Amino acid sequence: MERNPERLKWIREMNKLVPRPAKVTIGNNTKIHSTVELGIESYGMERDEEGAWVRCKQHGNIRIGRNVEISPFSIVRRATLPDGYTVIGDGTKISAFVNIGHNSQVGKHVFIGPLTNLDGSVEVEDYCYIAPQVQINNNLKIGEGAFVGSGAVVTEDVPPGEIVIGVPAKPVWHRGDHIASDFKHGENFKIGKFCIVEPDVVVGDNVKIGHHCTLKSGTRFGNNIDFADYCKTTGICYVGNDVNIRTGSCISKSVIIEDKVFIGAGIMSSHTKYVYHHRPDVPKRQVITRIGYGSIIGSSVNLSAGVRIVDNAIIGYGSLVTKDVIEPAIYVGNPMRKLADIPSEYYIEKPADYEEHIFPPKKLIKYLPYYSRE
Repeated sequence: MERNPERLKWIREMNKLVPRPAKVTIGNNTKIHSTVELGIESYGMERDEEGAWVRCKQHGNIRIGRNVEISPFSIVRRATLPDGYTVIGDGTKISAFVNIGHNSQVGKHVFIGPLTNLDGSVEVEDYCYIAPQVQINNNLKIGEGAFVGSGAVVTEDVPPGEIVIGVPAKPVWHRGDHIASDFKHGENFKIGKFCIVEPDVVVGDNVKIGHHCTLKSGTRFGNNIDFADYCKTTGICYVGNDVNIRTGSCISKSVIIEDKVFIGAGIMSSHTKYVYHHRPDVPKRQVITRIGYGSIIGSSVNLSAGVRIVDNAIIGYGSLVTKDVIEPAIYVGNPMRKLADIPSEYYIEKPADYEEHIFPPKKLIKYLPYYSRE
């Protein structure tokens, strides 16, 4: 282990101070259970010139707020400096067998589960939840409202509102999110901050969801998908394997995206053939839009409801697609027109046994009540 001569020098200076009892202040309506230890020294140490451990004596104090509860066999260690405080904020609840290290600052209304260890100089801001058997290393900060899952080992700061799990602890999603309890995802799933995932959403393995994204009920994602920041689905849709959808795109309900498709930024799609808002005599008709295997849809493309795009088509930036694309080629314009044949290097061979996706009949009835096969 590498020695720190400056720290060793500081410890020796601290150890010259005259020992004194810790000053412990406790607020009203606080409950300290039997077998709790307050004010004992910590294990701040450094190796000397011969490799032996030198322990730093602690000379500081403890401040415990109002309405705090500390359960049996827990320890709150005193601060290091004579005028320093280890602090437990108002309303905080500390379970059994918890260690609060020297100089730690625990905020208001924090919950700390049993068998959790806070090393020295840890800061836990207000309203955090620290689950059982968590290890938080020295000098780290847990931001306001964060959640640390059971058994996590925290080796870096946790931002406010973040939910972290694992060894070492990694973010799962942000506290500002709204994630349905029945949400299902595969392995190696990642999601950004401020996302909404409604009930009845399923995504596969190796899926990455960016920040500020929305997945509405009925959404189904395959494997190996990158769904960038500010993207959204508006209902029942299917996104196949190996698909890349860039920033701000809207995947409407009734859209099927086959495998290996690239979707540029800001595309728009639709599911209704006619606008019947406040128009009782206009037919209510929902249709399925399909983007074929290996296609490329450029940024800011608009897709009319019900169009079918053939495999390996390329639709250029800003195009308006109002009719089916039946030939693999490059298309541009408003309205869209063919510009050129597709270069051979852009063509992706579709497996002979590949089957196009179809929506289950029960899902169509549930999510597309005005579905038409036209």
